[in-house]
Amino acid sequence: MHGNPLADIRYAFLDTVNSGDTIIVPPQGSNVKIRVLSALVVMSGAVGVRFTGTASGNLSAQFPVLANGGFVLPLNTYGWLETAPNEGLNVNLSSGTAGGVQVCWYPIKAAL
Repeated sequence: MHGNPLADIRYAFLDTVNSGDTIIVPPQGSNVKIRVLSALVVMSGAVGVRFTGTASGNLSAQFPVLANGGFVLPLNTYGWLETAPNEGLNVNLSSGTAGGVQVCWYPIKAAL
């Protein structure tokens, strides 16, 4: 967790099948937030996809994805979204649909 966000980049992926929340990045410890720099989502069926915190709820809008479609959130060094301190990152699907989600993220210390 340096001043340079690119120094601590990490990656996570999830093969989805269930509706509702599924954790993609677990909580990273006391006072640490998860900031998502980029994401890739591809789904086999039509579904709404959003990112949520494991405790705080919605972190993004719901993105409608068509069958065999998806979206990319390209690299944003300021981040697309972030969790609250000591909270994990979920992917939420509006219905059970097979697909894949990949994120590029880094941990940041929350201000005390």
